[in-house]
Amino acid sequence: MDLARYDSIFFDLDGVVYLGESLIPGVDETIKKLRKSHKVGFITNNASRTCLEFAEKLTLLNIPTSESEVISTPEVLVEAILKEKPQTKRVLAIASSGVKDLISNAGFELVSHHSDKPDLIVNGLCKNLTWSELAEASYAIADGVEWWATNMDPAVPTDSGLAPGNGAIVAMLNKVTGRTPQDFGKPNVAIFKYAFQAFKVSSPLFVGDTLETDIKGAQNAKVDSVLVLTGNTSEKIWREQSGNYQPVAVLTSLNELLK
Repeated sequence: MDLARYDSIFFDLDGVVYLGESLIPGVDETIKKLRKSHKVGFITNNASRTCLEFAEKLTLLNIPTSESEVISTPEVLVEAILKEKPQTKRVLAIASSGVKDLISNAGFELVSHHSDKPDLIVNGLCKNLTWSELAEASYAIADGVEWWATNMDPAVPTDSGLAPGNGAIVAMLNKVTGRTPQDFGKPNVAIFKYAFQAFKVSSPLFVGDTLETDIKGAQNAKVDSVLVLTGNTSEKIWREQSGNYQPVAVLTSLNELLK
């Protein structure tokens, strides 16, 4: 890898930097070294935490990180509401408390029932969703309310294996209603553009573990990408699907960036 070609390196989180609550061995030291020569940022589809909470998690894993160094899909989605749907007043959100706070702090009223006549439905990964919340979202979606999703990742890699991601929640709601939401996560280029503008960079490299979101998203954004085999993509999956994607390198882990 000729890293001198890039002024910045952005990393996905789940399956690239850590698995669940466990740091992938050596990643902390590798990122520390990379920060000496490049701007480093993190771009995640995972909406289960706020950017501040992700930064705190990374810091606890020996990767000191500020909130501004993390870009997540809820930020991009809320900015899109403000720009594209400024008439929005009420939002029915089936999402983590952090995402709900982000929506509320942007000036929108959070509602819990379809009978409250929401203007928009937002859903993101939440680890304590209830049947009632899913039912209310289903009713509103079936009523024709516009539906936006932070991302469509079907699975999240953890230290115990793959766990359901927001895409699994979307699939459930789709099965009930027959509708599909607008997606604001990778591979949508919006999150990449948001990150590159925020960091003021011109030649970024993106490192991810998922072909359908990370690598395809980088291709859509017309930036180079590196696939690491520590998360969603195994060597077998890469061999079977390599013809559809063009990462500049495939590594066993991001630590190989320095080799």
